[in-house]
Amino acid sequence: MKLYRLLTAGLLMMPEFAMADFLTAGRPVNPDKSFSLRATVGKVSDISGGVTETTRRLFELEGRDPSTFDPESYTFEELGIEDSDMTFGLAMEKNWKYFTFRADLSYMRASASGVPPRDFFIGVSDIEFEGKSYEYMKLEDGIPYDASIDAALFDFRLEYTPFTLAEEYTISFTPIVHLGLFGLAGTFEVDQGEPQRIQIYENPPREYVVGGHGEGTVGGVIPEIGIGGEFRFWFGENNYGARELAVQGSYGFLKYKGSSDALGISSRNEKDLDIDCDKIEFRATYFLPISTASDFLIGAEYKAISTDASSKSKAANLEEAQKNREKWDKDITFDLTIVNIFAGLRF
Repeated sequence: MKLYRLLTAGLLMMPEFAMADFLTAGRPVNPDKSFSLRATVGKVSDISGGVTETTRRLFELEGRDPSTFDPESYTFEELGIEDSDMTFGLAMEKNWKYFTFRADLSYMRASASGVPPRDFFIGVSDIEFEGKSYEYMKLEDGIPYDASIDAALFDFRLEYTPFTLAEEYTISFTPIVHLGLFGLAGTFEVDQGEPQRIQIYENPPREYVVGGHGEGTVGGVIPEIGIGGEFRFWFGENNYGARELAVQGSYGFLKYKGSSDALGISSRNEKDLDIDCDKIEFRATYFLPISTASDFLIGAEYKAISTDASSKSKAANLEEAQKNREKWDKDITFDLTIVNIFAGLRF
């Protein structure tokens, strides 16, 4: 109970003077060393999840027997996409007494080769057959294919640091509340040799190119709110200042139930979304002063994102569902694990 009262008091009271020998408002910031820039190298060590079609609003409104539905599903594992090649990026951080802004940007490429265990019907932005462009592609069972994704990963965060508990020149702890945006944006390519033919599939019918070379876009943005903290350890001084180790941990989450348009998510038709996303992050950074105006920094970070979502049609009647050519409602899972090492300067 005493700890709860201490934290509550720190969050609500932010005087400019020290509130106690061990408790100060905000966080200590050296104005001459409040900005850091670092280069990152890493890997998306785990990509997992998939899409499962559940039901179709059009069929329900037509009064069809659910046992006649023929939903599809696929996983990243089935498609052979389980991790990425090396990732490369840049990151920056600006510190103030009560706030910190962080921005991370990195490039990811993931590739896969394999033989589909069954037919996959996918949407693409463009695939050509006999001089005409189409938007749907069929990966045919038993025929080898190659696939690749090129994407930019971005992570923006605004942190609030209300107070710091510190034992001078030894250790300190700063609680953190943050708002953030995490996402990716890029393109994908799927190649299964020369296009073979057009296959009519679905109801209403759509034209799928069997085989060929398809291209498309991938992307998504996940807003988050979270809590965490930073422990900072002092390891003595050299001629230019104190050597420090900062260890941060945070938990971010998003729970959303509403329209896809409200989140700015692009789709053929507006959908009802139900999203549950969790993000865990750990980061350790060692600061070594190399001049009175700059520190060399080196460290490592770990991020794990787990998302469960459902997408459902908003069609209220049969006429609307037919007009919009409503496709399947879907359950979606997506898990991503990122490991980076980095080095840079604080100045």
